[in-house]
Amino acid sequence: MLADIDFEKIWDVKGKLSGCFEHCDGRCEYEALSIFLPGEAEFIAKKSGIAFNEFKENYLSAIKYHDLVDNKDYIIYVYKLGICLFLENGKGCRDETKKNFICKTYPIKGELITGKLKIYPDPWCLLCKKNKLPEDFKNQMTALWEDIGKKLPEWWLRGIMIIDRAYDYSKLNKLRDKEVVTTDELLKCRN
Repeated sequence: MLADIDFEKIWDVKGKLSGCFEHCDGRCEYEALSIFLPGEAEFIAKKSGIAFNEFKENYLSAIKYHDLVDNKDYIIYVYKLGICLFLENGKGCRDETKKNFICKTYPIKGELITGKLKIYPDPWCLLCKKNKLPEDFKNQMTALWEDIGKKLPEWWLRGIMIIDRAYDYSKLNKLRDKEVVTTDELLKCRN
C-alpha cells in the first residue's frame, strides 16, 4: 500500500500560499504539528542527501500511537516538537525542500470520519475563515489529498485525528529531545 504513494509527485508540488501572513497570525506555524505520511520522512531525508538516522536525530520526534482498532503500536513522525525548525519569523518556511505533505497542502486537510476520508479547508485557519484561500490552491491541494488519501493506511488516519490539534509550545519544547513521545504525553500539551 505505501509503495503506491508517489512521493516524487508530492515533492514536486509547490504548496506555498502567497499572502498567507497578510491575513493570518501564523497559528499553523506556531500551534500545530508537522506530521509525516508513512515513509515520507525517509523519502525527504534521502532527497536531502541526509542519512535517515541523522535526519531523525536532527529534525524528527517520534510519536508512539496505540491504535485501538488494530490493537498495535505505530510510530508517527513529526518535525521536532515545539516551534517548527524551519519557521522564517512570520514569513513561512525557510527550507521548502524539507516541506512535507501536511505542510504543503495546509490549510487543506483530511480526516477519517465514520471510516471515510473527508477533505476540507481547516476552519481553524484564519485565511479560510476570512474566505481568502485562493481557489486554485484549494483545488490543487484537494486533488492531491484525494489521490494520496486513497493510499494511506487507516491506522495513520486515525492516529493523526488524535495528534493533529493545537498545542502549547512551551510544554512541547520540554519533550523536544525525547527519542519517543507517547500520545498520552503529547495530549497533555494541548491548548
